[in-house]
Amino acid sequence: LVLALRWAQSPPEGPVEPSWSRTPCAHCGMLVGDPAHAAQLHTPAGEVLFFDDAGCLLLYAAEHPDEAGSAWFHHFREPRWIPEADAGFLAAEGTPMSYGLGAVDAGEPGARSRVAALADVQRLEASRRGTAK
Repeated sequence: LVLALRWAQSPPEGPVEPSWSRTPCAHCGMLVGDPAHAAQLHTPAGEVLFFDDAGCLLLYAAEHPDEAGSAWFHHFREPRWIPEADAGFLAAEGTPMSYGLGAVDAGEPGARSRVAALADVQRLEASRRGTAK
């Protein structure tokens, strides 16, 4: 029984599909409806958190380091998920929360790292809140 409970609480081994347009973003609460900008985080406790914008996942992970687990970003232009370690970010228009990030393979020309993308999102959030330096 203990092993069954542990298995049931372990995170999935790969990305899973949300219930599109019915699952709320774990950061902003908007419904996750556009695959091109979706992301997901699997916590060590086995919970799968979905995000409507790559920037939402980046901010959430920075604000909740204890929930760090495996993450996937939906490819900006292709119908597939990219593991966090293989993801890069390009400028993209029309993202749900206007963070302006589209996930692509890290080796794609012009792709920025997760660290650089997070810094951009944090600067944007600071300017939105009027706390930019």
